[in-house]
Amino acid sequence: MEEHYREQQTRNLKLDFEYDAFYIVTVKIRETDSGDVLSALSIKEMIQETFGKIATVYKFAMIDKEVFLLCNNRKHDIERITRSIEEASVMIERIFYIGISCGISSCGRSIDTLPSLYSQSLEALDYNLVIKEECYTYYKDVLPLQKEENDWSVEVEALEKIITHCSEEELKAEVEELLHKLQSAHYTLNEYQIVILEILFTISRLYKKYQIPSAEEFVDSKKMAVKILSLNTGEELDNWLMDYCQKIRGLIQKKQVDNNVILAENAKKIVEERFGDPALSVETVCRELHVSSSFFSKVFKQETGQTFLNYLINRRMEEAKKLLDKTDYKSHVIGEMVGYPEPNYFSYVFKKNCGVSPVKYRKLEETKNGQ
Repeated sequence: MEEHYREQQTRNLKLDFEYDAFYIVTVKIRETDSGDVLSALSIKEMIQETFGKIATVYKFAMIDKEVFLLCNNRKHDIERITRSIEEASVMIERIFYIGISCGISSCGRSIDTLPSLYSQSLEALDYNLVIKEECYTYYKDVLPLQKEENDWSVEVEALEKIITHCSEEELKAEVEELLHKLQSAHYTLNEYQIVILEILFTISRLYKKYQIPSAEEFVDSKKMAVKILSLNTGEELDNWLMDYCQKIRGLIQKKQVDNNVILAENAKKIVEERFGDPALSVETVCRELHVSSSFFSKVFKQETGQTFLNYLINRRMEEAKKLLDKTDYKSHVIGEMVGYPEPNYFSYVFKKNCGVSPVKYRKLEETKNGQ
């Protein structure tokens, strides 16, 4: 805008820019209900009133942000500005249970600097939106921050591992530690969105690894990208990452439980079909089901409450008692039929598990049936 035209517009609008110092503070209300217009207006008025105690204030809206131009003759007024923001923030949180994020520009000496000050305030706000513990960021504080290329692969790999075998509390602690490291890297909001998205894409490999079918936005990369880029604060992004990790943990654990049930049922089916085979053992079942014996033993005990060997013996004894009661087969024949070709060993196992020898068991059953 040419100077003479600008001066003319300033007079027409009855604006006073005869000051020595200018600051711009751009404010975004966090997590406000878009339908709660009265609360939003009250919050903006509260901020303007607080600033009005230390400077002449001009306020205007810019999309989803509120911009405050502070004019006074104090060239080093940043401390009063930050105290005013803290005061307003405390009151707003106490009354409306809502937080605010503010970006503060450096000090300008004339209205010619306003475009630059506005850009500074937006950049400072972009940093502040990532940090939920602080209600403002001063532009001069972000200037010294040297950007480093951070590689989060080690942390994400650790997170992937803990997702698959941990409690909800352990996972929460791991995610919070990662988020603390991310926030310490001093990202702008847009940079933070990209980093969170990259982490989510990496973790989403677990869906394929564990063959978890889902059509939700947690899996669809396009939907996930759109969602992440629509989040406006670091807190929202943090919550989304936490929810994502907890959700995928739950799905993996459910898948593992389902797989464990199937594994145990398949083993029981093999026992049912081949309990008469003397060679049937944990090792032969594991080879057939393509799992390690240690993993299989743990899962089978977890799902059935007993070891595979005890389950096999119980099934054989159950069948042996049935044959002793319903048939006239000799004891050694029955032993062969249930997987014990050695008669003496069959008698030993039967007595150990049933309390009596096969011969005595048959006599007892005959006596019972005769009565």
